[in-house]
Parts: sequence; structure tokens; C-alpha cells
Amino acid sequence: MAADLTAILAALKADPVARAAIRRELLTEELLALPAQTDARFAELTSALAQLTARMDQLTAQVSQLVAAQARTDQHLSRVDGHLGRLLGADYETWVLRTARGVAGAVGAAPGMLRPLDAAELDARLDRAIAAGLISAAAAEEVARANGVYVWEREPGRPAVFCVVEVSLTVDGHDVERAQRRAALLARIGVEARPVLLGAAVADDAKEAIEMGRVAWREVPPRKVSPVS
Repeated sequence: MAADLTAILAALKADPVARAAIRRELLTEELLALPAQTDARFAELTSALAQLTARMDQLTAQVSQLVAAQARTDQHLSRVDGHLGRLLGADYETWVLRTARGVAGAVGAAPGMLRPLDAAELDARLDRAIAAGLISAAAAEEVARANGVYVWEREPGRPAVFCVVEVSLTVDGHDVERAQRRAALLARIGVEARPVLLGAAVADDAKEAIEMGRVAWREVPPRKVSPVS
């Protein structure tokens, strides 16, 4: 029997037709159809995966476009915010320096004892100091960039004080440094100069200099704009 079985198996291996006939006899139609069904299902899954990959590529491209568009929007808004901030700052500076009251309050003087030093007079003083070798042209230009310079005419016998003013809605450490630097440069021409800060609020990095009296300070609230009826 074993020899017969061996002979049968050898014959089946050598004869594909006989092997297919035996398979049909032993297996049901459903089992015989499984390989073909599996191949078809695999082909469907492969096609679906390809479609999903293409869709993901499209979504990735769309997301990249959205990110780029958002970056352009953020950049534009940043420029708008910067421009608006400069406009608000310029308007506030004009409002604060319309009179000498803020500077007078900072240094403890009567408003009538201070006068603004206009650009022509300041330039003339700086030009004379440059010619005398007291200050460099670059240092003079730095002084001229101050938001304002006021002369405090004190009582007779005491020299005038030149108040170098920096104005900012929120005074911070950079304002402190600029005011101190510009006042020190102006002092080189042979005058007493004092750094003065005017603002609506004070940042943390500016508080110590104000509290220690290294700069004069005065709070000046922003101008109130009446609503248009």
C-alpha cells in the first residue's frame, strides 16, 4: 500500500493534469476559488492604498500651502502691528511733549522754568562742541536723536540743567539706557545734563533705575480720544 501511495504521489508530481483532477475531487469549489479571491482582494486593497497615498499627498500639499499662506499673513500682520505701534508712539510723543509739564514734573521744577531746545539751537551748540573737539560728530548725532531736550533755567547763580528726554508708552530698559547714554554725551559739551523718562507705564527692567534715581521719571497718561457721535 505504501508503495502504491508513493507511486501515486510521484505520478501526481509528474502530471499536472492528474494533480488538478485530484484537487477538484478532494477540495470544494469554495476552497478552490480562495486563491483567486485572495488575489482579487489584494488587488483591491493595493488600489485603495494607492488612492489613499495620492490623497495624502494632495492633503500634504494643501497643508503646506496653508502654512505658507499663514506665514505670509503673520508677516503682514506683524508689519501692520509695527506700523501701528510707530504711529501710536509718535502720536503719544507729540501729546506728551506738547508742553513742558511732564519734564518739569520729572525733575521737580515749575513748568515755566523749562523751555524746549529747538533743533536749530541744539545743532548750533553741538556744532560748536564738535569744532572745539569736545564731542564727535557721531556722538552729536546720537544726542540729536533724543525725543526732546529741555533747558531748566534755575535760580541765578546755578547753572542750567539740560534734560535729555526719552518718551515711550511703556518705558523699558532700552529707554533707560538711551536716556543715560545721550545725557552723558551731551554733558561732554560742558553742560549739566540729566536723563528724563516720560511714559504711561514702566516695564520691570526699568524700575530699578527709576527707584534708585538714576533717571528722572514722570507718568503721563495717554490722550483720551472722544468717541465720534
